[in-house]
Amino acid sequence: MTNLHELINKTQTYLSYFRSDDSNLKNRNVKSTAYLVAQAVIENALKFISSLILTRIFLPEVYGTLTILYATITGIHLLLDIGSRSYVVQHHNGKDKNLLDTIWILNIARGVIVYFFIFMLSGQFENLFGIDDLSLYLQIMGISVLITSFTSVNTLVLAKEIKQAQLVKLQLTARVFEIVVTVILALITESIWAFIISNIIATLLYVILSYLISGKHLPRIYYHHRTALSVLSFSKWIFVSSILTYLVNDGERFFLGILLQPSNLGLYHLANMYASIPVLAIASLASHIIFPSVSELVNNGQSYDSYLSKFIYGILLLGGLLSIFFSVFGLYIIDMLYTQDYSKAGQYLQILSISIVAKLVALTLITVLLAHGNSISHMKFYALWALSKYILIYLGMVFYGEIGAIIGVTISSFLVLPIAYIISRKYLNIQLIKVSGLLLPTCMLIFVCWYYSGFISSIHSLI
Repeated sequence: MTNLHELINKTQTYLSYFRSDDSNLKNRNVKSTAYLVAQAVIENALKFISSLILTRIFLPEVYGTLTILYATITGIHLLLDIGSRSYVVQHHNGKDKNLLDTIWILNIARGVIVYFFIFMLSGQFENLFGIDDLSLYLQIMGISVLITSFTSVNTLVLAKEIKQAQLVKLQLTARVFEIVVTVILALITESIWAFIISNIIATLLYVILSYLISGKHLPRIYYHHRTALSVLSFSKWIFVSSILTYLVNDGERFFLGILLQPSNLGLYHLANMYASIPVLAIASLASHIIFPSVSELVNNGQSYDSYLSKFIYGILLLGGLLSIFFSVFGLYIIDMLYTQDYSKAGQYLQILSISIVAKLVALTLITVLLAHGNSISHMKFYALWALSKYILIYLGMVFYGEIGAIIGVTISSFLVLPIAYIISRKYLNIQLIKVSGLLLPTCMLIFVCWYYSGFISSIHSLI
């Protein structure tokens, strides 16, 4: 009976966060975390269902082309990142109307420039990858980048205030719409154009809805030169960090597109879709919850050490369990759910998944640097991560082929984890013994399972 009363009390406490005043940081964090978790569950469920349908329509080569398409556009998009969201979140007066209007103008100008680069460089990318019609695909899909630049600045204010409910609803609506339209068009056309057209339509829907979400400020054509200079000055290191973040998170697909055949790149895309589920979820929490929360605490002169330490230890436990699950059962999951054309993706998934826990901890630790405005150290970390990743991918490909390249992706995440721990200790007191006490047993258990299942022998025979 006592346990029942405790459960009821805890439930009532949790529900009270949703009814309480949003001026309290803890209340906003609980609400926003719940919405982000719900978003991750719904999006991944839809992505899983759509992949079961689409992989029975398209061969791995199509997914390889799509991977290059998305990686190229994302790279150019980040190449001209001005860090407007980070600027508003960390700025003490980030809700100022003149500031928001200036950022809106800067974002539109940036979108026009980005699309210009996509249009002009599309032919070179087609020659680089040797994929027919890639130039046309890039020019048409690049329109979505131009459309995105008109997104309402109210989304930046909501991010600063850690009010994720409206943002999650907005993103989910657009994402669900895109997936549904993609599946319908794919069934009708059986063409890669299904992905391109649905992306453009969903982006347009997102921008339109962004003006309907909570927020009374409507942007106007206003430009304040000193404010613009302040934003661009802040973004000079964010700019470099954005490029390096791209190289770490998405650029590997671009690089692998040069080294691998489109079919193998398509298999990597499917494997990475599963391996990145927990990483993207935690990255979203780090960006939308931890970063603004720690920034607010820092601005108010409050301590955040206990708050963030508990979060990191929880991530270690969750990441360890997910690493074990996908690393041990990845091959069976792919074989059970997908056609024989995609069976090799199971091997890729098991190799990639062992690094899940390392990525989760590193991403969370590094978020503290931006919250303190230390974008230089943030940039240096991603530079080291990108450098190590591309060196290991290349060496793995040269000596052991495609499997070696995938192993290189995994090893790089472990190499940079100690660096993330060292540079974040200036702002955060994390006990190394607790980190290693969860990380090392996880890896050991995975290797034991690999050994007795014969997975290590099968990989050795391929290289």
